[in-house]
Amino acid sequence: MIIFAWLLFFVRFVKCLTAEEGEVTFFTEEKKYDEAINALMLGHLEASDGSEGIVWFDTSSYELQLSGFPLIGLYSLKTERSYNYLDSLSVLAELAVDKGKHGDFVYIMYRFLYHKSLQDAVNPNYLLTREMAKGLSPKYNYRDGSEFLLSTLIETSSSSELELMYREIDNEASVLSDESYPSLVISAKKVY
Repeated sequence: MIIFAWLLFFVRFVKCLTAEEGEVTFFTEEKKYDEAINALMLGHLEASDGSEGIVWFDTSSYELQLSGFPLIGLYSLKTERSYNYLDSLSVLAELAVDKGKHGDFVYIMYRFLYHKSLQDAVNPNYLLTREMAKGLSPKYNYRDGSEFLLSTLIETSSSSELELMYREIDNEASVLSDESYPSLVISAKKVY
């Protein structure tokens, strides 16, 4: 309940994508706040074609401390369409693709900032990846484990390795016990 109430406080930062490709629903009405956060927490958001993903919110992030929203997420994409849609979203701040294995595991660091600079970018992937590295760098991000996570993102190319890293996270909320990377993690399904 504490986690739920805390997330509700910052829900205005949350955007939920609808089943229509390219369309974004902004939960700006007071009556929709509960609907948005409940859907995220319970995993009820799903595209009409069945495509879906899973995101784990890392609440230990430095970005969260500044603006009240998580920085790091791990998505599991299931369709090529999902990947293409994800790649084109201007609201994403950072993206690192697993060596072009579309539909497999994709690491995403996002802030739900309004990144207008990505809309007309010639190479949005480059900008996103650069921002990802900047966001994880201890120079900009002081949370525990940032160096370890950055090296993992750079060195890990196998989706199975990424899956193993997060296999233990299968509940709505859990705590990673690794001392080098302590964080509270919330999982929820998300539409692309």
